[in-house]
Amino acid sequence: MAQRYGSVMGFIRIGISVKSPLFDPGEADYILGLELTETLRRLHYISNNGLVIAADEYKPSYAQSVTHPSLKAEDIAWKIKSLWPKTIIIPARRLAEKAGSIRALNMVILGTFNALSNLLSTEGIKTAIRKVLPEQATLISIKAYELGYLYPQQAL
Repeated sequence: MAQRYGSVMGFIRIGISVKSPLFDPGEADYILGLELTETLRRLHYISNNGLVIAADEYKPSYAQSVTHPSLKAEDIAWKIKSLWPKTIIIPARRLAEKAGSIRALNMVILGTFNALSNLLSTEGIKTAIRKVLPEQATLISIKAYELGYLYPQQAL
């Protein structure tokens, strides 16, 4: 959703009686981060029992690259884990490339999220992907989802 290095944050609530998609800091059961710096910026939303799932992707802003040029992805990942130990950092770019495109990084994160939360139907996700994307992108996205889904089992 972000273009030209902008930041985007979205809220999703799943439940029987949802009155608003928004929630306050400290109320999120999950944070799904597609980039490390943005994940770090949103940690205040996680609940006491929450889980952070983040891609190992690091795209420093111009200001950050000038003021902290030696800062690396590992440094940001360490900071996130030190502030929130219930964090899983996923090699999402590598898994998305293995699926066929780095653009499928979000599907890797979705797969890992669903493997750990069991909130969504895998078949429902695959059906939705097929409905929205052209055939080649569908194949890549489903493969990326599956690789993300398998990642927690392989990482343990």
